[in-house]
Amino acid sequence: MREFFKRQKADNYPIENYLLIPMDEYCKSLYMKLLCAIIHYSDDTDEMQVMYLQRIIKGSGFEEKIEDYMRKALDISQTDIEEFLNVYKDNPLRLTFAIDGMLLLSVVEVTKEKQYEFLAEVIEMLGIKKDELEYLSQVAISILKQDSVAYDSAKTILPNRLVDLNLSFYIKDFYVGAIIDNNEEKHFFANELLELNTFRGSSNALFKERKITFENLILSIESNWRFEGCEEVSFINCSITGKTNIFEFESIGKVLFKKCSIRGFKNRIGHLKSVNEFCLYDNKINECGFTCSGDKRGGAWLIAGQSWNLLDFQRNVFLNCFIAADTYRGNYGVTGAILSGVDYILIKKFVLKNNKFIGSVCKNNGNYVAAQITHISGNNKEVEGNECTGELQRIFE
Repeated sequence: MREFFKRQKADNYPIENYLLIPMDEYCKSLYMKLLCAIIHYSDDTDEMQVMYLQRIIKGSGFEEKIEDYMRKALDISQTDIEEFLNVYKDNPLRLTFAIDGMLLLSVVEVTKEKQYEFLAEVIEMLGIKKDELEYLSQVAISILKQDSVAYDSAKTILPNRLVDLNLSFYIKDFYVGAIIDNNEEKHFFANELLELNTFRGSSNALFKERKITFENLILSIESNWRFEGCEEVSFINCSITGKTNIFEFESIGKVLFKKCSIRGFKNRIGHLKSVNEFCLYDNKINECGFTCSGDKRGGAWLIAGQSWNLLDFQRNVFLNCFIAADTYRGNYGVTGAILSGVDYILIKKFVLKNNKFIGSVCKNNGNYVAAQITHISGNNKEVEGNECTGELQRIFE
């Protein structure tokens, strides 16, 4: 029965080492045998150590069971160690092996000196440098403590040559912040919906990395967030609150908001210029819009650029979104409560399916045709299953 529960823990908390997963079984076997050999340098096999190895086996696609690798480690040879070094000495997996080894020795109350000596010898043969080992040790401490502050402390001593090392599979269960943070990609993440304070109280935030993701976060937009030249920008399962500051996207491949709650933006949610694809899936957008003196379009969103490949809005709820003139004048108008182009913009494909527009308004509109979406052109439209509730019943101008 206890064995069953141990395996259940491994199933529920697998360590999905994305670097180890694509390796063939022979190379994986070398990795696991060396880790098992560390355990065998003690007279007793600790169940916490075995459970940790089971998590690696479950998450990283090993073919055999922990018992098989433990048995093979009893007969580990000089040839096995040489083969291990040939495979891993110039491979980033040498760094995760060091972390795994340190964690193995730290999950037990009493560790034999011979175990530390063996791990230290392997780390030295792998060519791991002193500053790298200091960083990896601090990462291991943060994992043991499940402590975001400790991981942030480790990041302050990250050697430049390791800046592209992705250790997100170790920390995603506890860390709130950038689980991937390098010149090509930033991924801000929390395991459950928690507040990200990184940009609170700061001046305008600027992002230029190739790929940027915000996931499972509470975001308060207290300055303009600007994204330039990115391949993809994604907000997934975030709670986003704004006031007068906005998102600015320029020259972006794809902008995605998925399963987000967005509310309170009074100066539009965002401006998008020269974006190839803009996708909204399963969001709830509440009380967002724009107030002006008149002759303006675009409440929640304003887009610009000569042509776009795709607008794709599906299964969203737009609640009380608006564009408003501050006073009514018959020869002035406002329209496009949800979205408008600055001028007529050619959209190569526009998908608008199963959205709910509830309580949208074009307040104090004089001489414009009041509509949810305006200044969009293109013949390739897929429009179905949308519902309008309230005074604004027209979807397109």
